[in-house]
Amino acid sequence: MRIQLQATARDQKPVLLRLMELYCYDFSEFLTWPLRADGTFCNPQRFEARWNDKRVGKYLVLVEGAIAGFVLVREGSPLSTTALSTSLPASQTGDSALIDPLSNQSGTHDIDEFFIMRGYRRRGIGRIVARSTFELHRGPWQMRVLQENTVAQAFWRHVIGDYTNGNWSESSWKDKFWQGQIFGFDNSIRPALKVL
Repeated sequence: MRIQLQATARDQKPVLLRLMELYCYDFSEFLTWPLRADGTFCNPQRFEARWNDKRVGKYLVLVEGAIAGFVLVREGSPLSTTALSTSLPASQTGDSALIDPLSNQSGTHDIDEFFIMRGYRRRGIGRIVARSTFELHRGPWQMRVLQENTVAQAFWRHVIGDYTNGNWSESSWKDKFWQGQIFGFDNSIRPALKVL
């Protein structure tokens, strides 16, 4: 099976917007996002801001040449630049010598959005895409996962644990804006792997 992670071109903006609609629909299971009056879930201003943000890497996931999802990678932690950063984590597990997933280290990479379409799930595609994404962006990493999204939490624990050989950390976060798990690691010192 041929899996590719392809940087989006300017003319693929409508494609990414339609994929974002599917992603937002999936997320409506966890968040009470009402259907907008125009029949969409996603906020077009939020999408536009992400599309124009030079700190956000935008990738399409292709399987045998067919679009199967997307990944958005933010340079810098949004938890360090929003009201969330004023809260303390409820608990932390893992080796304290590892990257603190709530740190404001320069060069932190954040999985802003990660979406594999339902028909491509449970086939190892997400794991391969995640590992390739990590390899494209070396340095400290964080992944934020909603508390209610236990399937995604299990996915990231498995993928990150395997990728880092157990050298990662996890924190719980809860405040009035957001609640969930934050996974952190640093791949700047590990040998590089083959990228898709």
